[in-house]
Amino acid sequence: MRQIFSSKIFTWIIIGIIVLAVGYGIFLAGSPGTQRALHSDKLRESHLQQISFSLDEYWARNQKLPETLEDLLNSRYYFVESIADPITKDPYVYTVLEEKQYELCAVFDLASQESSARLRFPSKVWGHGAGETCFELEVQPRKVPQQAF
Repeated sequence: MRQIFSSKIFTWIIIGIIVLAVGYGIFLAGSPGTQRALHSDKLRESHLQQISFSLDEYWARNQKLPETLEDLLNSRYYFVESIADPITKDPYVYTVLEEKQYELCAVFDLASQESSARLRFPSKVWGHGAGETCFELEVQPRKVPQQAF
């Protein structure tokens, strides 16, 4: 009888430890829904970065910004994975502001962490809040090395 009682206590202690470990893991990593939202936002950031770099390249080749983002899809010179949100499939909002300035907008699920957004691409800041965020950007001229004669 005593052995059965101690074996049940041991079993409940092990179950408690497992439940605590799983709970702590979810606390550290976030819920599955939060992880999906983070992944979707990272895809959106990646798309906007690709679009921005392609707009820089478009400017270098044409000395003007394209009228629409669809213009980036019709050329072998630009790499743009998508011009639409990965979840809603709505196109990202693109507006030409001035000759070399434009705005890109997307709807994000969560606020970003500023430090990680700045480390990867310091020339263009991709930090954002939750909801619709617009980035006012300027074409970054391509740096061509000087040729020695």
